[in-house]
Amino acid sequence: MLYEELDDRFGRRKKRTVIFGMAGGTPPTPPTPPTPPTPSVLEEKALNFYDFEGTLVASYDADEIAGLTELPEPPDHSADEVPLTFEEWNWTLEEIKEYHADMPEATIIVGATYHPTDGKLHLIVETFVDNYLDPIQLSFQSSAEIDWGDGTSDSGGSSFSHYYETKGRYHVVVTTTASWFTITITANLLPKEAYIPRVITSLRSFSYCPILEKIVIPSSVTELETSSRSPFRECYSLDTIILPRSLTEISGQQAMILCYSLRVLSLPPAIPSLGSSAFEQCFSLKRITIPKGLLSLGANAFQNSGVAEISLPSSLTSIGYSCFSEARCLQKINVPAGVIALPDYVFNGCQSLKQVELKEGLKTIGNNAFNGVRALQTLILPSTVTSIGNNAFFTSYCLPSVTVLATTPPTLGSTAFKSNRIKKIYVPAESVEAYKSATNWSNYAEKIEAIPA
Repeated sequence: MLYEELDDRFGRRKKRTVIFGMAGGTPPTPPTPPTPPTPSVLEEKALNFYDFEGTLVASYDADEIAGLTELPEPPDHSADEVPLTFEEWNWTLEEIKEYHADMPEATIIVGATYHPTDGKLHLIVETFVDNYLDPIQLSFQSSAEIDWGDGTSDSGGSSFSHYYETKGRYHVVVTTTASWFTITITANLLPKEAYIPRVITSLRSFSYCPILEKIVIPSSVTELETSSRSPFRECYSLDTIILPRSLTEISGQQAMILCYSLRVLSLPPAIPSLGSSAFEQCFSLKRITIPKGLLSLGANAFQNSGVAEISLPSSLTSIGYSCFSEARCLQKINVPAGVIALPDYVFNGCQSLKQVELKEGLKTIGNNAFNGVRALQTLILPSTVTSIGNNAFFTSYCLPSVTVLATTPPTLGSTAFKSNRIKKIYVPAESVEAYKSATNWSNYAEKIEAIPA
């Protein structure tokens, strides 16, 4: 029989006639095209390596960390719109293994750092209206040359203003030796991507940039100027921030406050402190690796954040006021022995908090410290505790019992416990009567019993 088929090899389509066997025969069944392989999807494990824009490059479980002999290969960005040169992972293999040995339950998040291959500053900016009257303004520590991406350029001096006549996307390229720069933007003219060259050592420029999606921070950056500028404040669209290992301090205020979409944050291992409100209202931030040598967490550092898992290092000595207040996803936390005071409102409103480990050395628990904690089932207060504040556990809805190891009753604030919720308060056997007669403890006298043998 005659059989007509279409041939689209080499992009051409033509009709041809083929004779298949004898009359009454049937054409052969065309082969079934192979099913393309399903791409593997990496999942976070104990150790995770992320690219600068949030792609999970490699992950390892706790057993695999011990056998790791080298860090994974980074992605190749040499053919990107802005070609990038890989610098390093912001943790070394030695640091990873040492951290895991000391804190085996902690999740480790490592990030890749890059710099623009041509050594220039690149900004991808968008303007949303034609003939917008407010310019983009760039200021540098020293002179610069600028290609504005619309066929015009500027040079000479260190401060520049530029107007775009037509709305659209523009690739701004700056040649400079300046160690810092600032950018002034408006609601209808915003940066979407930023690629920082290695000449920059101080970053201060991206607060109130709601459409910023990508940023490359090179290993030359040693400080985030946060005291007045809050470098990433209200960068609502920023998904990932990889901070270079050269960075040794985030001590100012509100470094990343209101970064609603921040999902991946990789801190280098040498950060000694996190300033107040550093990650406040970072709703999407679920995990963070706290460096082993960290000494202090500022007030409100994780207030109203999405953090669900956090391990605090033994080096920590200070936790600020309301540090984890309203962190509604937080489920488990350890308080190191070096922390002698839990401040007011520190875990207030942490509705999902199920497990808290308090170490010997803790002396004071502030007002409303655990107020509004709904999932906590039991709590052991160390023998070193001397003071418990007002409403410390007042609306801890499901807290059925508390064990207090101190032989001398700590000073107890008013309504520290909700009397119709707390069922048992266990204390040392020799101190039962002392607790029952102590100020404010006496309100719970019928619930106070000796610690079960």
